Amino acid sequence: MLRQLSVVILLSALAGPVQAAGLEQMALPSKGIDEIVAEEALRRSELFLAIGSENRITALRAMAELRGGYSDDPALVEAAIAIVAQGARASDEDRKATLTKRGNALNLLLSAEESAWTPRTVAQALEMTGQYRKSVAMGRPIDLPALVQLQQKLQGLTGVRTAYGDVQGRTEGGAQFTDVDVFICADQTENVRLVMTARSFAETLAKNDFGRVRLRPSTVELEKALTPERGRTTVYIDVKHPEANEAARIATILSQFELPPPARAANAGTPTFWYVSLFVCP
Repeated sequence: MLRQLSVVILLSALAGPVQAAGLEQMALPSKGIDEIVAEEALRRSELFLAIGSENRITALRAMAELRGGYSDDPALVEAAIAIVAQGARASDEDRKATLTKRGNALNLLLSAEESAWTPRTVAQALEMTGQYRKSVAMGRPIDLPALVQLQQKLQGLTGVRTAYGDVQGRTEGGAQFTDVDVFICADQTENVRLVMTARSFAETLAKNDFGRVRLRPSTVELEKALTPERGRTTVYIDVKHPEANEAARIATILSQFELPPPARAANAGTPTFWYVSLFVCP
């Protein structure tokens, strides 16, 4: 990513002390970060157009550049998912017309580095493969056999395991905000789509004036003690404390995600002021 920026920085560093060679006369292009990012995005878009070219050499060159320069870029993963997804509900004619492009985009997903995947794109890819499965169930042949490999890759991504833990740690001034733990119910802790969606939800909480935010796997023992509702995201709060006002804010943010709707419950144990726990239990 930002390959042009790296080149500019390198040339600037080299040019500084070497005046005898006349480099002091060389005017380096002055580009801001926004301009460089825009150019990179444009080039990436051009390459994605080229992977569907009927000219095999053109397509191969575009694939090579994307693999070589963008394999760690989350934007590559997102764009490739969007291309592959086009065939899930398309007509047979459109599926045939886009087969080469979708096949190449799928190969890019299979070769993308793990660091390029985010909780959101893992969830998007799972949704996309699910749409293809529904298409096959309705009697349409699968035109991208490598989708099975993608499903295996998604299950094997460490994203599910690394999704748990601190989303936002304790920060300076954070004491004025409410801490939140988001628990995934014990029988769902390996549910990739659910965990990744909950991670995105927790990340959004962190951006909206909450303090420490963590995503945590629940346990059967914990759930026996607290009895969170099935089919709900149970929000445990100290109802006689000002933190109770946070329930409405949490519900508003939760509504942006495909997670079980909220249910409010009183903290029946020792009061934990300015700490709220949520249990996501489909």
